[in-house]
Amino acid sequence: MKKLSQIGGIIGIVLLALAGTVGLIQQDLTIISLIHLVLGSVLLILSLLFNFKEFREFLSKGGMKMGPQIVIQGVLIVLILLFVNIIIYRHDYIKDFTNKRLFTLRPQTKVTIKNLPGNVEVMAFFPGGSFNEARQRLRIYGTYPKVDLRTIDPDKNEDVAQAENIPREPGVLFKYQGERVWINKYNEKDITNALIKVTRDTRPTVWFSMGHGEPSLKSTAPDGLSYLHRMLTDQGYEAETVDLRSKEKIPDEVSMVALIGLNTHLTENEIRILDDYLVRGGDAIICLDPAFSVDEITGLERFLDPYGVRAQWNIIRDPESRLAEDKTGVWIISKDISSKHPVTEGLTQPSLVFYRTRSLTISQALAPRLSVTPLAKSSSQSFAKYVDPNLFSKLKTRQEKQEVMKSIFEEKAEAEARQKHVLAMAINKKPPQKKAWHKEGEVPSEMRIVVTGTSAICRNISISIPYNWEFVMNSFNWLAGEEDLKHIKTRQRGGTRIYLSRGQKNGILYISVMIIPEIFMIIGLAVWWRRR
Repeated sequence: MKKLSQIGGIIGIVLLALAGTVGLIQQDLTIISLIHLVLGSVLLILSLLFNFKEFREFLSKGGMKMGPQIVIQGVLIVLILLFVNIIIYRHDYIKDFTNKRLFTLRPQTKVTIKNLPGNVEVMAFFPGGSFNEARQRLRIYGTYPKVDLRTIDPDKNEDVAQAENIPREPGVLFKYQGERVWINKYNEKDITNALIKVTRDTRPTVWFSMGHGEPSLKSTAPDGLSYLHRMLTDQGYEAETVDLRSKEKIPDEVSMVALIGLNTHLTENEIRILDDYLVRGGDAIICLDPAFSVDEITGLERFLDPYGVRAQWNIIRDPESRLAEDKTGVWIISKDISSKHPVTEGLTQPSLVFYRTRSLTISQALAPRLSVTPLAKSSSQSFAKYVDPNLFSKLKTRQEKQEVMKSIFEEKAEAEARQKHVLAMAINKKPPQKKAWHKEGEVPSEMRIVVTGTSAICRNISISIPYNWEFVMNSFNWLAGEEDLKHIKTRQRGGTRIYLSRGQKNGILYISVMIIPEIFMIIGLAVWWRRR
């Protein structure tokens, strides 16, 4: 019995060691580790109880003659290991063994970090053990003295996440002297450009029009723009609301004009100064909505035609590619996204959600140097329901209006009427070639416009959808130019990577660290038992 108890004690020590190793690797106490800990502790305690007399004799006799020396040696080894760990912790050394140098910063990035005007605080909000590649790349940036890196689990540190007022999805926050930039892509280009944005002296200025029923930048209601306002602030933009009716000219210093969700007519003066601004090379984002009455006609339909885009008098419904809870098909999931335009080519997933949108078409005759690119389309099963603002305005009773709205939102389309419809477009006009006789400032700069058939994509109701967030932010970045940012080609990982689920990772860990050693231990004990 004593022999068995001694073997049980050895097994208990081994089980405790294996459980401790797995716990250190996982940084968590799983059921399997807990079973090993409990079983190992029970076996060790039983072994000590059955062999208490022998254990006491070992301590009181020859077994403790070398005790003080062993203790001193053990303490010295622990102190040496602790000292080495402190040095390693404070002085990171990273060696990139990847075939395509995925974790080696390019010379442009090293120069950018070296020339930073001061220390930049970088807060990576990653839940659990996710985003390992992003963590590794950020660690490389964190080895530079001017980059103060902190990795935070927002699930375990909700107070920090709330204090920083970050979006709900994972991402990285850059802070410098009161400026903030938020990113949710982690390639070298994205991180380096965020460092440039947060430390630049000037901020791009966006004028948001007001006075025509536009949503408020401060409103947290579903139809408000507070989420967009926070996004722009986190990206280093200066957002202002301006009544264009009181202006004679839009200054060149304004980076772009945002016309989002207008539902009353623009004045002739506003049309004039907008046209003058764009002709001079200004930029604009114009988010329309379907017009259900004459009062909701804004004049932007006529304004956009010379710039190559026609807004149709309809509302698009898609019974196939829509959100699951939507029965009418007005929450359209657009998967036909252009991969050849800067606004949409870098989306994490080529999928956008449009709510109550009208369709856009390209004007028949485009002006010289003007190009129009469709950015997003509905599926081939979508159809357009014609909206006549004049008819709706003539209706007097509530019942008549309800009947018209029912025909728009509930009636089905004939099969032959189903086709793809453009929901968003990008307009680009190259400047004329500069001649020798032109004076400085006489040749306008490049003009850029982004047009969507709905303003909901910028409103709180749908901008929080991650891919909508990316689309809108890419639109503002493209319009702002961002010529100072680094154009760093992303290194692509080869096809040798294996993606494992959490269960698969744990299975490999348990097999290699627990099961295989335990099998060898059982075999060894069985052989010893037979030979004894």
